[in-house]
Amino acid sequence: MYFCVVLAWVRATERIALGKRTARDIANLAESGIDDAMARRIHAAYADGGGSKVDGSRLPNTDAWKDRNAAKAFEAALQREVNIAVITPGLEKPLWMSSPVMSMLGQFKAFIAAANERMLITNLQRSDWNTLQGLFAAITLGMLSYRLYTLVSGQKASERPQD
Repeated sequence: MYFCVVLAWVRATERIALGKRTARDIANLAESGIDDAMARRIHAAYADGGGSKVDGSRLPNTDAWKDRNAAKAFEAALQREVNIAVITPGLEKPLWMSSPVMSMLGQFKAFIAAANERMLITNLQRSDWNTLQGLFAAITLGMLSYRLYTLVSGQKASERPQD
């Protein structure tokens, strides 16, 4: 996830700096609070010794960036993406799960509520190819884990998909 996001942002800031920006580049960066001017500054900081390629992966070394505001904007945008990807129930949790007794009963349902808000709704709003790939991967892994569970436990697999 980290490398994928960083690579996408580095490429997007590079296209903006070269004047070859796309509407998708602008939208992706704008979601994280990065405008054209900040994208140019991020690219300049990365290109000016603030980033490196290691085994084909571009790594930003934001500690070495001379433009501290660009580094902070880049790090804040990355932090936003990490907060979306790593699910921890917070404000997305239904109110009935806030009391100690009900939170114990709904402990695992809070994760489902947070995942619905953070992953499903956020990614469906993006409506791009990566979202479709993620959806197919999640469905495929869910089917695979169910089938492996039935094989290992010796249970018969259900004939009805809705079970």
